[in-house]
Amino acid sequence: MLRTLYRTLYFVAGLALIGSIGYCAYGYGSAETRIRGLCAQFKQGMPISELRNFAMEHGLRPPTSDSGVSFLVEGRTFGRFGCKVTLEGGVVRTSEYLFAD
Repeated sequence: MLRTLYRTLYFVAGLALIGSIGYCAYGYGSAETRIRGLCAQFKQGMPISELRNFAMEHGLRPPTSDSGVSFLVEGRTFGRFGCKVTLEGGVVRTSEYLFAD
């Protein structure tokens, strides 16, 4: 009986490990196309409030200031993939895809 319990626990732990590795691999494998698509949705003239809401909804870190350059990176990939957004007076001026080496 105890042997069956251990086998079941090992099986569940192994399944959780394989699932976790698969989740991370999928996140990194699909990140470029996913983030490029998100960066393309930031239109010139978009207000910062709308930009913050969009970033929060899609798992990006929100901009830190109303002007200058902000990096909206994805937490799922630990900041390796994101968007470089130039803000001026609380509105988006430019947006481009960014990959951190």
